[in-house]
Amino acid sequence: VFQNAHVLKDSLTLIRQLDKVNVSANHNLRFATFDVTALYPSIDLERGLNSMKWFLNTFCTEFQPEVVRLVLVLARFVLTHCFIACPEASANPFLQLIGTAMGTPFAVVYAN
Repeated sequence: VFQNAHVLKDSLTLIRQLDKVNVSANHNLRFATFDVTALYPSIDLERGLNSMKWFLNTFCTEFQPEVVRLVLVLARFVLTHCFIACPEASANPFLQLIGTAMGTPFAVVYAN
């Protein structure tokens, strides 16, 4: 993903790139930002895992097939065993059933 010139690693990367831009004072420059509403819940589990499998097979060719399978099994486990505690709503934890698991560091990498 980060090999794409239009995908930024993080906001600090954007700031560093903007520091290099020279714009004269008489230019009418506008910035626009976009965000996806409910990004994590909108990622279908099977489609996301299939995309991850494609990515691993396409760009991580140095991995042995057993390693790719292990990564996919572990990814599925993390994404299907995400419990969220919300004491204000219930004393019992909730199991997230729709979309990508929120609250796990893996979700950020997976969503990208």
